[in-house]
This record gives sequence, structure tokens and C-alpha cells, in this order.
Amino acid sequence: MFKEHLDDKYIDLINLKQDYTDIEQQNEHTTKDKHHLVEEQLLQMDSKWLQLNDKMQEHKTLTYETALRQNRVGDVITDITESLDTCTLKLSLLNQTSSDINLTDVKQIEILIAKFRILLNDIELISYDIEQLKHTDYENKQTVLSINTRWEELHKKTTEKYNFFENHLEQMKLKQKLHDQIFHELQLINKQINESTINTNFSVLIQCLEYIEERIHDEFPNSNNELK
Repeated sequence: MFKEHLDDKYIDLINLKQDYTDIEQQNEHTTKDKHHLVEEQLLQMDSKWLQLNDKMQEHKTLTYETALRQNRVGDVITDITESLDTCTLKLSLLNQTSSDINLTDVKQIEILIAKFRILLNDIELISYDIEQLKHTDYENKQTVLSINTRWEELHKKTTEKYNFFENHLEQMKLKQKLHDQIFHELQLINKQINESTINTNFSVLIQCLEYIEERIHDEFPNSNNELK
């Protein structure tokens, strides 16, 4: 139960992080302090996750060792299979969610990435159980191979989804950074025009505008209104 609580808290922190990012410009100093606090809590969460993983694995190792010594391999296989079933269902639900989200909404994507990360964490825990099963004298090697193949496919699919949204988010942030940079440059040019005198070099300003226009066409080819 503690792990579920930790997972929920992690999602809450991702929510808070994006909320503070959204309003950072409105209340710069206070909000930045809170944003840094959330970042620190996320780092602490990573540390807790690692500790929890170690404790869970230690507990399951002892449990499985006892079961295997008592020739209860079937119980171990059932437990691993149920864990794989649970993670497979979670992936299916996340795939449904991801098909409905707004791919331009940073907050939605960050929360989705967090959920995929939690799922990957759960899947990776199962790998330790499978490794322990591999080192037994269980005669039905085909069953063990089948379980391992299923785990590899599940891990691969989840990792691909996680990486896709991670890369998509990174591209969005890069575009937003460029958007802000161009907007800032346009503001500076506008200021120079409004404060122009007889000595203002308009030819240079025009060259700057032409350069910015080229960048807009290059970086935002399919969105004429994106910089408005």
C-alpha cells in the first residue's frame, strides 16, 4: 500500500510543478521558491523509490526463496503472471488515455510521462523475480522462457511509449523557448520603432525583421498563427 501512496504523491508533485510553471511570471519570486521546493521533493521521491524498490525486492526474494525451497514453483509463477497481467492492463489503460490527451498541453503530457515512469518501475521490479525463477531447477523451461518473453515485450512497449512522450515534451519545450526568444526580439524591434529618431537605422531593423520571418517559416512551417 505504501508504494501506491508514493505513486499518487509523485503524480501530485508533477501537477504542482506544472501549476507553478504556468503562473511563474505572474508572481515571480514567491512562485519560483515554491517551484524549487517541488523540485526538491521530486528528487526526494526518486530516492524513496530506490529505497522502496530495494526493500520490496529483498522481501520478494526471501518469499520466493522460501517457496522454491518448498518446491512451490507454481506459486511463484502464478505470482509473476498476475503481476504481468496487472502491468499489461495498466499499459492498455495508459494507451487509451494517451490517445485522448491534447498533445500541445504540457501538463497533460508531463502527468502521462509520470504514469508511464511509475509503470516502468513496476515492470522492472518483476524482472528480478523472473531472474530468480531462471536460476531454479524447474523442469518446464518453456514456461519460464514464455514468461521472460512476455516481460521483454511489455517492457519494450512501455519504454517506447515513455520515450515517445519524453521526446515530444522536449521538442515542445524547445519550440516554446524559440517562440519566447522570437517574441522578445520582436518586442525590442517594436520598442526601437516607437522610440525612433532621425538617426534610427531602419534598414537594419528591416533586416532583423526579415531574418525573424525566415526563422518563423523554418521553425513553424505549418502554423502561421503560432506566434500570435
